[in-house]
Amino acid sequence: MRGTMLLSLCCLLVAGEPSSSEAAERHMMQPRVPADKLAEARALASPLPNSAEIVEKGKALYHGKGTCFNCHGTDGGGNGPGAA
Repeated sequence: MRGTMLLSLCCLLVAGEPSSSEAAERHMMQPRVPADKLAEARALASPLPNSAEIVEKGKALYHGKGTCFNCHGTDGGGNGPGAA
């Protein structure tokens, strides 16, 4: 249970949960990063080591408990059944 709650919190922190007024004003496909911060955001690097083990753990989370694939699709293209 604690792991599920932690995962939910992480998803909210990463994705950001817009308030009801923000959701009405901003289209879901509009970028969340302000234009003047894009270069800074793109320069960020993952703190995780680039290894096959990390990639496999990420895939397991994406397709498993994280349920990311529901919206992002199996290939990450944003074409999952929940994307609509």
